[in-house]
Amino acid sequence: MDIFYKYKIDCSGGSLVIFYLPVSTCSDSAYYYSYTHNSNSKMGGKESKKLDSELDEATIQRLTNNTNYTPEQIQQWHQAFLRDCPSGKLSDRQFTEVYKKFYPEHEAEKYSNQVFRTFDIDNNGYIDFVEFLLAVNINSNGDVREKLGLAFDIYDINSDEKIDKKEMTKVITAIYDLLGEDNRKGENSPDNRVKKIMEKLDINDDKKITRDEFVEGCMKDDVLRQLLAPNV
Repeated sequence: MDIFYKYKIDCSGGSLVIFYLPVSTCSDSAYYYSYTHNSNSKMGGKESKKLDSELDEATIQRLTNNTNYTPEQIQQWHQAFLRDCPSGKLSDRQFTEVYKKFYPEHEAEKYSNQVFRTFDIDNNGYIDFVEFLLAVNINSNGDVREKLGLAFDIYDINSDEKIDKKEMTKVITAIYDLLGEDNRKGENSPDNRVKKIMEKLDINDDKKITRDEFVEGCMKDDVLRQLLAPNV
């Protein structure tokens, strides 16, 4: 089973969705998904309404300096974000609900939690607009190394700038759960997959993968990059 990550931001028709999905290349789902809903949809039990809230100049300047978007584009993204998240906060529950739409019969929460943690930069329990747009920008406009860095962060669960066997196994297992993968024996077991990945990336054999090892290893090995960060 080849594991793919697909990241989709859909702002068409006045709706916005953010998700980073692993899908199997053997299924019809190996394409970009679009989950949209109209302005009358409900998020968190409350009717979504367009807000007139404006970003302050400092925030616009910060995002202009750190993304490839113009102030006008940033304002457009912000209004779309508020239509789906009127409070200006995207909760982990809302984030998980997106995954459940595509994998209703499987376990989505474990994997979505890892992606949510990666986007929630300040670890305050929700994704705000700045965090949202920074993630969008890396995926849409970042170079290869920046995108690989984002993939690294998903596996680096404790944010210590290193990935150990336990962390990688946890994420790979979460992906299996999300996809409903039942074949977990032999070469296809999470443990064996992780073992092979560690052997290729752990250059200094300290049982941990640093950011540099992850990025450089994926840059040099197309097969490995396709497995760990195929959206790059």
